[in-house]
Formats: sequence, C-alpha cells, structure tokens
Amino acid sequence: MSVSLIVNIAFLVTLLGAWCVILRYDVQMLQQNEFSTQAFYSDIRTSDETYTTQRVAFIAIFLASTTTYATQSWMVMLLLCIATFAIAAYQFSRRKNQPLEFSKRFGINYFATLPLPIFTAVVASMWCHSIEDAVSCAILIFLFFTTFSYAISLCANWCISLFVKKD
Repeated sequence: MSVSLIVNIAFLVTLLGAWCVILRYDVQMLQQNEFSTQAFYSDIRTSDETYTTQRVAFIAIFLASTTTYATQSWMVMLLLCIATFAIAAYQFSRRKNQPLEFSKRFGINYFATLPLPIFTAVVASMWCHSIEDAVSCAILIFLFFTTFSYAISLCANWCISLFVKKD
C-alpha cells in the first residue's frame, strides 16, 4: 500500500469519528428543543450555530480536499486529517447546556441518521475503478455529511417525526 492510501484511510476514519461526534451534538440540540424541527431550526438561526468556526472550518476542509493539491499530495491530506481530528476533539470536549439523556427518540434519531454517509459511500464506491478512487469518494461524502450535519439532522428528524411520537 502506498503512503497516500494509508493517509486517506486515516482521514476517512477520522471523518467517521467526527461525523459521530457532530451528529451526537446535533441530536442533543434536537433533544433540548424537544425534537421540534421548527424550534431546532429557529434556535440554530438565532444563535451562531450555522456559522460557527467549526462549520466554516469543515467547509474549508471540504473545498481544500477537492483541489488537485490534496488529491496528489499525501501531506496535504495529512494536514486536513489533523485539522479534522482537532475539530472533532474540540466538539467532543465541549460542554452542553443540558446533560444528554439516552431516550428512545434520541436513539432512533441518532442510529437512523448515523449510517447515511456509510451507505452513500458504499453505493458510490461501487462505480469506482480503484481503491484509491473509492476512498477519495468516501472522504468527500463524509466531508459533505459532516459539514452540513445540522441540515441533515433537520431533514432526518422531520422524516422520523412522521412515524414516531415524541417521548
């Protein structure tokens, strides 16, 4: 295996961890708003959650990973991997307003939304010709889901609310 492939796989694993942490934060924010899509959306709009440094950094990482420098240089991908790990570690250590309660609705929201990028990456990698292309495609998919996690959480919560009553 080449160094580039190893770094890309490490970046993919880091993105998986970042997706889990950021999704947990978004679902916890939904829980604080009693799983009301409208309340969550207005809370995000009125606070600075849509344009936090973390989300802007993920947009920058997303754009940087699509450049030719990132696809041709494993050092650039390693720097992006370190930046992603730092953002995820900060988000994991961040204090929340209310403690997390593992309710039935939390579990349904979290574990229904969690496999979305994994499923999307597996389906997209079926059309790739090499393992390097498949890993690069999966990286972009995970970056997209992590960058726009609050919008994906809103959509998933709305879909789940059609079938599940509030706790």
